[in-house]
Amino acid sequence: MEHGPSEDEPLELDPAEREDIEADLEDLDGMRGVFEQQGVRGVVIACPDCGSNHYYDWDLLKENLEHMLRTGEPRMHEPAFEPREQDYLQWDYGKGYVDALTDAGIEPGRRVELKDCPWCAVSLQPNYMFCPRCGRSCPRHSRGHRTLHEVGNLRRDRPRQLCVAYSKHRCRPCGLFFNADLSDLAPPGSHYTHRVIRLAVRLVAEDGLPYRAASWHLWRDHRVFVPFATLQNWVEAAGEKSRRTG
Repeated sequence: MEHGPSEDEPLELDPAEREDIEADLEDLDGMRGVFEQQGVRGVVIACPDCGSNHYYDWDLLKENLEHMLRTGEPRMHEPAFEPREQDYLQWDYGKGYVDALTDAGIEPGRRVELKDCPWCAVSLQPNYMFCPRCGRSCPRHSRGHRTLHEVGNLRRDRPRQLCVAYSKHRCRPCGLFFNADLSDLAPPGSHYTHRVIRLAVRLVAEDGLPYRAASWHLWRDHRVFVPFATLQNWVEAAGEKSRRTG
């Protein structure tokens, strides 16, 4: 009696499928070489089956493609936890960008260091920023420090604080003093990072915990202390924002 292929046996890919996967691996390596150094964490791919966007880190997608080459089947994976869309690159855009570099004869890993703006010759040194009032280039006037509470170190069961150094600037033409923008890390004036705020709001808004219980949960499971009154302000602000957006 003849038996069909076992579930443990790899499926045989036809030459066209294997060639497509190998081409995807090559494209992925090119995109990673260009965009990872710019802070991009991976790629986002629109799924034709479910209609949703799937977020893949660079290593995860590479492992999935290599797994398909070995077994002929895609690998199941856990969805990314609260992915930030701006941290991921559209696959089609990234592939087109790398192809354009290749067509122009530019190596994907090549970097051009600029010290001055080619258009207006303004200095582009790291310690310079542009004045938000008049747009002129401003050197660093001094340095400041800001302490932020972050989700704790769960492995060591300890709280975690971030001491962030930032630059302070003074625009001589208009007299404005301003600081480097840290809004990607924490809201202005807040002592907590965006990560802590999102976690706290989710505990109350989605999990339905009371404010005091959510405050205790944050300390017990994440080693970050948030007063329940602060939690209430965050949840009410998030609700007001969602109503305005809706």
